[in-house]
Amino acid sequence: MRKNKNRYELSGKKLNPKYFKWIKIFGVSVVLVFSVFLLLFFIFKNDILNWAINKVQHKVYQKYQTTLAIKEYSFTSFSSVKFKQISLKPNFTDTLLSLNEMEASIKIFPLFFGNLRLSALSLNDGQINLIRYDSLTSNFSNFLQKEKSTQEIDLDKKEANFAKSAYKIINKMMAQIPSDFKLNHFNIFYKNSDKIYKFFFDNTSLNEEVLNANIGFSTPTLVQNWIVKGSLSTTDMRSDVKMYAKDHSKMYLPVVDEKYNLILGADLVQLNLEDIDYSSDELKINCFASYTNLVMNHKRLADHDIKVNSGTGEFNFIVGENFFTLDSSSSISVNKIVLHPFVKYQKNPFKLYTLKVSTPDMKAQDFFNSLPDGMFESLNGIQAEGILSYHMFCELNDTCPRDVKFDSELRTNNFKVKSWGAAYLPKINGSFTYTPYEYGKPQRSFELGEANPNYISIEDISPYLKNAVLSSEDPSFYSHKGFVMESIRGSIAQNYISKRFARGASTISMQLVKNVFLSRQKTMTRKFEEMLLVWLIENNHVSSKQRMFEVYLNMIEWGPGIYGIGQASNFYFNKSAFDITLPEAIYLSAIIPRPKGFMWNFNDTTAALKPHMERYIKNLSRIMAGRKLLDESDTAMLNTEIKLTGPAKNLLRKYKNVPDTTEEEIIPADDFEINFQEELELKK
Repeated sequence: MRKNKNRYELSGKKLNPKYFKWIKIFGVSVVLVFSVFLLLFFIFKNDILNWAINKVQHKVYQKYQTTLAIKEYSFTSFSSVKFKQISLKPNFTDTLLSLNEMEASIKIFPLFFGNLRLSALSLNDGQINLIRYDSLTSNFSNFLQKEKSTQEIDLDKKEANFAKSAYKIINKMMAQIPSDFKLNHFNIFYKNSDKIYKFFFDNTSLNEEVLNANIGFSTPTLVQNWIVKGSLSTTDMRSDVKMYAKDHSKMYLPVVDEKYNLILGADLVQLNLEDIDYSSDELKINCFASYTNLVMNHKRLADHDIKVNSGTGEFNFIVGENFFTLDSSSSISVNKIVLHPFVKYQKNPFKLYTLKVSTPDMKAQDFFNSLPDGMFESLNGIQAEGILSYHMFCELNDTCPRDVKFDSELRTNNFKVKSWGAAYLPKINGSFTYTPYEYGKPQRSFELGEANPNYISIEDISPYLKNAVLSSEDPSFYSHKGFVMESIRGSIAQNYISKRFARGASTISMQLVKNVFLSRQKTMTRKFEEMLLVWLIENNHVSSKQRMFEVYLNMIEWGPGIYGIGQASNFYFNKSAFDITLPEAIYLSAIIPRPKGFMWNFNDTTAALKPHMERYIKNLSRIMAGRKLLDESDTAMLNTEIKLTGPAKNLLRKYKNVPDTTEEEIIPADDFEINFQEELELKK
C-alpha cells in the first residue's frame, strides 16, 4: 500500500485513484468508437465514395459550370481507389482535362465530410488542354473567376497579419501535395492564337521523400528536356533538388524569353528549402540556391550576353504582422564577390522601403576578376592591389518621399591600380580621337587636342560660360568625387513620385566617362560600368578637374553636328569662346540637354527669344550671383535679348525659305517651364 502511495505522490501532490479509472474508461471508449468507425467505413465504403464523388461533381458544376466525368472507380484496397476515363469539360468549350487512369490513396477522415484528400497519387496517360480563344475567353476562364480565398482576402486588408496569412497559404499548398505520387506520360498543352506550348512529365515520382522527374517542354522558341533529382518532404516543408538538361547542354528558362525578352539559362541549378518556421507571430523561411555557368540577356541589361561562372544565394526571409524582410544574414555570391543584402517592406503605420547592401573586405584583384563577363568590358585586364569593400543604404518613406535617405561608398585600403585594362583612362590627359554617336551610329571623328583648330583651352573660354555650365549642369563639380548624393536622392524621390524614370543624376564626370570610354547603349550594365569608371578616375586622381572640364566643353554637342565650344561660339554668335557674354553663356548652357532643338527657343516670325528662355536667363543669373559667381555690375543691367549672328540663324524659321519637314522628334521648349530654382539647387 505504501508503494502505491509513493506512485501517486511522485509529483508531490496526492492524486485520487478514481482519475485513473476514468482515464481507462476514456481510452477504451476511443478505441471502441474508432473500431466502429472503421467497421462502418469497411461496410459502406463504396456508398461513401459514391457520395463524396457526387458531391465533388456537383460542386464543380455549380461553381465552375464544368462537368467532371468518371467512367469507372472502385476501391483496390482499404484506402486506395482506382479511377478510369476521367474528363473535365467546361460548358460550351473544349475539354480541359482527359485522363486514362488514376490511382489514389485517400485520407479516410476527410472523406466522411465529402472532401477528397490524397496521401498517394498515380497518373497515367493524361493531358491538360489550356486553350485561349481571345483576350477574354478560354476553356479555363471559369476557374479564373472564382471568389477570393480567405487567405487572399486577409492579405488585401490593411490590418492583415502577413506572417499568419503567408503561413496558411504555404501550409495549404504543401498539404495538397501527396507524399507519394507518380506521373507517367502526363502532358500540358497551352494554345494562344497560333502559338502552342507543350510541357511533358514522364517517369516522374516522389517516393519516401525522394524526387525524380523528367520534364520536357516545347515552345515556339525553345525545346528542352530537364532532369530534376533530390528530396522533398511535404510534412517537414523541406526540399533539396538539382536541375540540369538531359543532354547536359545549357538549361534555359522557358516562356520568359518571349514574354519578357529575357534569356536566362545555366548548366546546373540547385534549390534548397531548408526551413519554414512559424512562431511568436513571425514566419521565418530559410532557403538556398546555386548555379553554374549562368547566362542572361535582356536589352535593358546589356546588348550582349552576361555570363557568371558560379554563384550562390542564401536567403533568410522574416515575415511579421505588417512587414516582409530579407535579413542581412542572407548572402549572394557572384564568383568571388559576396554581397550581404537587407531588404524590408513595412506596410503600417506607413509604407517604408529599406535597402542595404554591403560586402566584406576583399582583394581588389579578386573583385575585378569576379566581374561578370559581358559587364565592365572596359576593365578587362586591369591589375590592382589593395582591399575594397562596398556599402550602400537607401530608405524611402511613402508619406514623404523627398526625404529619402541614400548613401553609397566604395571603401579602399591601400588600393592602387598597377595596370589599366581595355580602357586606358589616363588618355584624357593628352590628345585623342573622339567619335560621337547618334542613335547608336558613329558620326564624324575629330581630334580632342591642340591639333584641332577648334579646340579651346580652358583659359581661353569665357568665365561667364564656364560658370553658367557649372551652375546648370554640375555646381559642385570641383568639390565632389564624381557623384552628388543630394542629386541622386532627388532623382530617387522624383522617379518614385512619377512612377517612371523622370530624372537622372549625372555629373560632368559621368557625362565625360560615358562619351569618351563607353558605348551609347542605354542599359543598366553600361550605367554600372560608368559609375565604376568615374570612381576610378576621381578617387585615383587620374586627371585634374580642370582638364576634365576642358575636355567636356570641347567634346559635347552644342547643336546639330556642332561639337565643342570652339565651333559653338562661331555657329551661334560668330565670335570666339572667350568673348561670349553673360546672356549668351546662360543660353548656351540651357541648350546642352537638347542641343538639336535650339531653334524651338525662338519665335518663328521675329526670331526673338521666347519668354520661357528669358525667364531662364534671369533665374540662372540670380542663382549665379547668389553663389558669388557674378558681380553686381553683371546683373544690374542684364539684357536677356539673344541675337544669333552666326550660321545658326539660318536654321530659324524666320530665315527659312521652305517649311521645316524634319521628322526628328524634338522635345518642345515649353518643357523648360519648371521650377528652375528647385532643379538647379538639387545639383549643388
